[in-house]
Amino acid sequence: MKRIYFFIYNLILYISLPFFLIIMLFLYLIKNKHASGFFHKLIPSLSFTKDNKNNNKKSKSLWIHAVSVGEVNASFYFINLLLNRINNNINSNEKQKNIYLSVVTKTGYENAIKKFKGMPIFVIYFPYDFLFSVKNFINLINPVCFISIETEIWPNLFSKLKKSNIPIFILNARLSDKSFRNYYKFKFFFRYIFECIDLAACISKDYYNKFLDLGISKDKLYITGNMKFDTVQKEEIEKLKIEGIKYKNAIINDSVCRHNMSVNDNIKSNSAENQSNNNYITKIIIAGSTHEREEQIILDIFLKLVKNINDGNYNYNSNIKLCLIIAPRHPERFKYVSELIKKYKLDYVKISSLVFNYDIIEANHNHIVCENNNVIAEYDNNGVSSNLKLKSHNNIIIIDKMGILNSLYSIADIAFIGGSMITPGGGHNMLEPLAFGVPVVFGNFVENFQEIADEIISSGAGVMAANPEELFNAIYTFINDEKKSSKASMEALNIIERNQGSSVKNLNLLINFGNII
Repeated sequence: MKRIYFFIYNLILYISLPFFLIIMLFLYLIKNKHASGFFHKLIPSLSFTKDNKNNNKKSKSLWIHAVSVGEVNASFYFINLLLNRINNNINSNEKQKNIYLSVVTKTGYENAIKKFKGMPIFVIYFPYDFLFSVKNFINLINPVCFISIETEIWPNLFSKLKKSNIPIFILNARLSDKSFRNYYKFKFFFRYIFECIDLAACISKDYYNKFLDLGISKDKLYITGNMKFDTVQKEEIEKLKIEGIKYKNAIINDSVCRHNMSVNDNIKSNSAENQSNNNYITKIIIAGSTHEREEQIILDIFLKLVKNINDGNYNYNSNIKLCLIIAPRHPERFKYVSELIKKYKLDYVKISSLVFNYDIIEANHNHIVCENNNVIAEYDNNGVSSNLKLKSHNNIIIIDKMGILNSLYSIADIAFIGGSMITPGGGHNMLEPLAFGVPVVFGNFVENFQEIADEIISSGAGVMAANPEELFNAIYTFINDEKKSSKASMEALNIIERNQGSSVKNLNLLINFGNII
């Protein structure tokens, strides 16, 4: 039966191939994002030079797969551990294995190129599941194993890897309820694919049970936690904080600097001036990875919050200034969001239009941000000082650049997680703001991050909102209740700390599997 099922599967693929090619060529010509890497996915040899091909035949490689941005980020710390392991154990007579990182999306590819710059990692597009594409790719890179970050199931790929005695490892293994139902519905076919998997390191017991039901035997299943918690290592956090300061001070207008003064003199002389002039508190709300309809919800809430401030409904002795930063999930929607804000007759500025000319220096164990040798901000290890003033016309910022959202989370007071108020949604990475102690709010469509969402809610690090009214109340409360905001911030950091270590566990599993790494 297995042969019959695979014959039918491939027959369907080849019958659809001409139509697939026409559609993809059209998308490629109009530069649609879904056609990114089309020729390289179809004919993988186009990604390799002649020298690459010759070298690959002489050496083995490790193949790691990460679909898009989130999976690439999750793989980063693991790959660093893997490189350290390889470098520490390589013999002088042993040729070092190449490491290939395959991706599917354009944003994933660009993020991987940026993230692994200067590292011995070859970033390449993942092949389509046509037999000729899969065989071509495997023959080119000559892998000793296939490591998938999160769950990607491809029948021809898994079958070919198994026939070639190449182990298949799934790390950060998870399945949404929808995917599980679809695989289970066609279990008569997919059980042959799941049986090919040699090891699955699951995020939680729930996912463990799902893979067990789909045919993976118990001796191949483990629970090791979520690798995404390991993306927020202390060194990376400090780098992101400094980047965040640059962005904050491009948004903020502060008049503390004077020419011809030393760094320490500037700080001391401006202390009294800042106390007298800064009679308000700036609160930054970031709406990250938003989808259609969510920007409208957030803008309605923002206007309602501003009205409450104007009506004096906040428990602060001084005024509050709100800054809303919107980061659309997809770059092609930047223009749409700009037009939407115009319809609300609100002023905004794009992050790409801000000017940056900052240097970071150390003084008295504090970080000093300088512009043209003038001090414009000082912050200690806990973040920026509160003596910064928001430009009145920059109260709404659109992030129209990719790859900077994580840095901006470091300066936020509250973060809304996009993809959670609409269906189909699933939510997006909640760990990035949590790593900076930022309270999070989100809708109830978070099945892609359900375990994390549950822990956030139970600990008080954030709030789930079933509708826009509840979302407003959650944001309003975090702005208005300093004690609740501080507790949420502390719990956010605690969540990160107690869940780290999955990447180390996964690497140890692979090391113990056999003489592969």
